[in-house]
Amino acid sequence: MIEVKKFRKVLPAKGELNFDVFEGMPVIAAMSYRSDGNMSLEGGETADVNRCRFLKELCIPEYLLYYVAIKHSAIVEVVKHDDFYPNGYIFPNTDGLVTPYSDVFLSVGAADCPTVFLYDPVEKIAGLLHAGWRGLNCWIVSRAVTEMRELGSDYRNIRAGIGPCICQDHYEFGKEAWTFFGSVPDAIIKKDGQNYLDLRRVVVYKLREAGIARENISVSDACTYCDESMFSYRRDGQGYGVMMTVFGILS
Repeated sequence: MIEVKKFRKVLPAKGELNFDVFEGMPVIAAMSYRSDGNMSLEGGETADVNRCRFLKELCIPEYLLYYVAIKHSAIVEVVKHDDFYPNGYIFPNTDGLVTPYSDVFLSVGAADCPTVFLYDPVEKIAGLLHAGWRGLNCWIVSRAVTEMRELGSDYRNIRAGIGPCICQDHYEFGKEAWTFFGSVPDAIIKKDGQNYLDLRRVVVYKLREAGIARENISVSDACTYCDESMFSYRRDGQGYGVMMTVFGILS
């Protein structure tokens, strides 16, 4: 296991995600803002500098960070590495990470899709997911819960926080919405002849299907499209940036 120093929960006010289900627990949940700059793993040297600066503000050294290179899949990896990575480690073609280690930090990018923070306070196991519609349709939530259970979690103890994402009013979806998510109550509305999908509602439904109690789920009501302090693919188009989310257990 990597030898690490102890970290205090020192966060900039704008970076902290205050999920009530994690209140008083030794975890750090944070997300960068547009003003922090583009954090994309494909953003070159400028994005590298932005990520390093944001992590420094969170008092997290980069070598303890594990990223996913988003594939819009349902692939979830377990972080068990004992090796030293000076610039962090990137899991290719992955959309979710789970770890039983403290002072090991997970990171995914966000620009409209929900991020899902999972924590078992009994067994001290954490997970972080990029939960786009493709991953949700392919059961990424249940796969992550399964990985946590294989590490020793009881699903009844798992808490979940759903981060900022695009709201239903701005998430126009094709006719496939009914094929993929028609079974989710009130997840789809018709407006001006178009379908609009509520990703938050879909994530909650998938968490409930995986056994997570509703009282153990906290949902951010912040919309990446409406709030210009955040990046949004749907609003900004091809020149969009990516925000960085971070989650980990503090020893």
